Amino acid sequence: FTLDDERLLTALASQAAITLEALKLQLKLNISNAELVDASRRLRQKVTELGFLYDNERHLGEAEDEMDLADRVLKLGAHVARCERAALFLPEENGFGSAWIRGPGDAQGLVPLCRFAVGEGILGKTASRGEVCVLREADFERQGMPRELGGDCNFPVRDVVAAPLVDGDEVMGAVAYVNRRQL
Repeated sequence: FTLDDERLLTALASQAAITLEALKLQLKLNISNAELVDASRRLRQKVTELGFLYDNERHLGEAEDEMDLADRVLKLGAHVARCERAALFLPEENGFGSAWIRGPGDAQGLVPLCRFAVGEGILGKTASRGEVCVLREADFERQGMPRELGGDCNFPVRDVVAAPLVDGDEVMGAVAYVNRRQL
């Protein structure tokens, strides 16, 4: 090899090093951009959640009584969760309680369903267990859960997320979002 070959190789190596460094920086930039896009998505989700909490708090303050409060919270919840209906179960000390249901656009507002016992149906089991319950498709059979909200409330349930209403250590009832709407 000649001195010219050595100079040519040195120049090519220098260009290759610059190109490799530029590629590394581009890769870091792409990773940072993806992280920024993900952070932006999470921030939008948090803003939506905070908006929901703000609206919920405002509705709490405007409610005239417990049923008006339940109506407002279920309406807003059904809208935000993009589900067909939101349901509420409030058991009494005797172990039985009433349930109500409401859709995001229902003109009639809160509709009474039926009375049933703690432990019956999705709402009753959620209240008795004190745990969140998410059911889709075959989950009902696998978890031994009926496709009903409780008692003989005849409302078809395809999928559901139900959560206990908890005050300190006491479970006061359950709320559920029923039948997620397809977008």
